[in-house]
Amino acid sequence: MGDRIKKGKAKAKDRKYIKESYNSEKDYRSEHLTFSLKYLDLNDSDFCVNDCHTKYFIALLARIGELSRYIVCEFKENYKKALRNHEIKWEDVTRDCFGIPNEVQIVDKPWQFGVSANENGRVIGFFIDNVFYVRWLDYNHNLYD
Repeated sequence: MGDRIKKGKAKAKDRKYIKESYNSEKDYRSEHLTFSLKYLDLNDSDFCVNDCHTKYFIALLARIGELSRYIVCEFKENYKKALRNHEIKWEDVTRDCFGIPNEVQIVDKPWQFGVSANENGRVIGFFIDNVFYVRWLDYNHNLYD
């Protein structure tokens, strides 16, 4: 076995150290961007995509595929006009929060990116480490009315 830790036998302080070192900003900022739909809200009438055409969903998947090749710091620190990737200030939009349980503990800042350069709206969500959690698909730009 040597220096390996047996599964389930790691000391509490070892588990804490491993978790803290993985979650440090230095580590995840150099990782590739990944996506989660855990907090996706398709029932909000302002962000309904029921009437969207197939073209929209193809563009959305293409954009997510493209962004999956980005490093987190590249996405967060390099605004691109065609991508419209930036933080959102709640005071500049029609909502003041995402409306999810324990939001204050979970969400640091809201973010957005465009589905395509000049159409198809935005994807609104937030980061936890290198994961972008999608909250709303803002096809009709309702967040900025």
